[in-house]
Amino acid sequence: MTFADQAVIAIENACLLSELHQRTTDLTESLQQQTATAEVLGVISSSPGELEPVFQAMLKHAVTICEAKFGVLYRYDGAFHVAASLGVPPAYAEYLRQRGSFQPTAGAPLDRLLQTNELVHTTDASIERSPGPAGQYGGARSLIGA
Repeated sequence: MTFADQAVIAIENACLLSELHQRTTDLTESLQQQTATAEVLGVISSSPGELEPVFQAMLKHAVTICEAKFGVLYRYDGAFHVAASLGVPPAYAEYLRQRGSFQPTAGAPLDRLLQTNELVHTTDASIERSPGPAGQYGGARSLIGA
């Protein structure tokens, strides 16, 4: 076997290893999502008529899956209301408490979410034209709105 033959085999093995790693990652993410869904459904069935435990469970799993430091889940009925929060820094928690229900600022992530009904992902809130309270009071840099 020549050096060139060995190099081809090594490259093929590297490609197979990369594919295996990607499939393992995909399966792990899928299992996380299915586990979260099952746990939230368990909370729903054990808390009939109570939304707060359901919102907390949903947020807990979203924060875990996104590997976030903290999270806020809003309920929307023409205005946004905090429905659940997890690990929120004290300054941001106080801001949320004082603000109460609100309409988002034009162009802010929640406004974009309302306008498009599509996932909003801000990779670096510090470079946004108006960073928003999660960045100002909570130190958040990356945001996801769904």
